[in-house]
Amino acid sequence: MVAIEDAKTALELSLISPLEETSKVTFRHLAMLAQTKSNDEDVWISLGLADNVSQSMIGRLDRMRTWTQSRHFPDELRITILEEPDVEAVGRLDDENLAILPTLIEALDACEWNTPSIQSTVSNAAKSQDMSPRHAYRALYLCIMGTERGPRLPTILAELDQSTIVNLLRACLEESVEP
Repeated sequence: MVAIEDAKTALELSLISPLEETSKVTFRHLAMLAQTKSNDEDVWISLGLADNVSQSMIGRLDRMRTWTQSRHFPDELRITILEEPDVEAVGRLDDENLAILPTLIEALDACEWNTPSIQSTVSNAAKSQDMSPRHAYRALYLCIMGTERGPRLPTILAELDQSTIVNLLRACLEESVEP
């Protein structure tokens, strides 16, 4: 019991800020929010902290935004959301990706916009077409981020505006059928 108390005290003394403040949000999640939410207030709402944001969290978000915008931020954590279709990325959509895209658009337009719902919607859209979900995710990554793969997409999409994403997917579908 004494060893546990000693370890707990050592941990508390080694922290820059109190334990509850530093553990409210993971590093990766804060990095994602700093890149997908341009307004700090939207970050606090997403975290459920809108009414009670500590100075340490404000400072942490400010430092995270500075880092994510620097050349030192790791590329594997960098999130780029397209505002319009990337012609090259749309050109890399294969037949399976193109076949599932209309179903994905319709399903995502109608689904509840949260991580579990988006994830099940993508999987169900693929299953309804007798396809693997990987075809659906590849189509989404190419249309939304311009890459073949990336960070966990349902979590990112839940933080973005549903109609913006659905409209981007529609524009990609239109781009894919143009001569």
